[in-house]
Amino acid sequence: MSRSKIINKLDPSQPIYIGLDVHKNKWSVCIYHQDEIVEQHTIPGEYTSLNKLLNKYQTMIRYSAYDAGFLGFYLHRYLENDGIKNIVISSHKIPSETGIHVPSEELVDLRQILRTRDKLMRTKRSIINRIKMLLHQFEIKFTSQGLTKEKIEEIKNYDLPENTKLSISIYLENLELIIKQASQLLNRVHSVALNSKYSDNYKILTTIPGVGPITGAMLCFEIGDFTRFSSSKKLASYIGITPREFSSGEHVYRGRITGQGNALLRSVLVEASWVLIGKDPKIRRFYDKVKINSGSGKKAIVAVGRKLIHIIHSIVLNNQCYSIGE
Repeated sequence: MSRSKIINKLDPSQPIYIGLDVHKNKWSVCIYHQDEIVEQHTIPGEYTSLNKLLNKYQTMIRYSAYDAGFLGFYLHRYLENDGIKNIVISSHKIPSETGIHVPSEELVDLRQILRTRDKLMRTKRSIINRIKMLLHQFEIKFTSQGLTKEKIEEIKNYDLPENTKLSISIYLENLELIIKQASQLLNRVHSVALNSKYSDNYKILTTIPGVGPITGAMLCFEIGDFTRFSSSKKLASYIGITPREFSSGEHVYRGRITGQGNALLRSVLVEASWVLIGKDPKIRRFYDKVKINSGSGKKAIVAVGRKLIHIIHSIVLNNQCYSIGE
């Protein structure tokens, strides 16, 4: 059946639904109308091809959805600009009725500073482990997690076989470059946060013991508008620091944290929680109580992390600085 005949058979008062499976080079498109598949195509991975396919339905109400994946949010903006009501979904949360929050282009850009730094730090740890492994094969051991400038110079002077020495030399060159690049990004964090639209939130957040420039900026850039979370519980769920719940009869059992959500924020909040219990006696008492009741310091620090999220949500929305002991 020709495309013109397909259009003529559709009820213009009813919407069409567009499912998109997007990859680097090709996109799969499936168009539904009144619970029936109207068209299915595999097209080149570019919006001009998709727009050409969907243009004939422009007089109808159009809904679409896709899993962001590596593609990010630029496709969402194209679809919305063309009058298509789109949602971006997260594959591990399917089925989803509302989709995920789509950040502004400004926020996506701001996030790159700390996300790139995090990737560099992961690569740094990986290189250090490779160097340790190579040295271990020649009975050279060191226990420190990082590598100081002095230690790097010491390694360069080790008496090692030619090819091993060359390999370690290349690793060390990469390591020194990564350290320099991570430092460049870190030096930008504070000034960028202060000059962004989130500067007020940043100043408030960094009054919390344990929340320095990195954690404060990460909270601002990863969360963005705090008002989109009506409660601290919803914010905790977004971060992924809420416990799993299991129901049995009238009882509800809580297990480990879901692990879904923003892993970067989870990590920095747990680190901040360890600092906070050493600075605020009230939070320390809370930690000790949970640790005694649960028998686990790990569970206790996660509980402090959830409490910290409640504090963060409260002080940002109320425009108040943190006060120790309150």
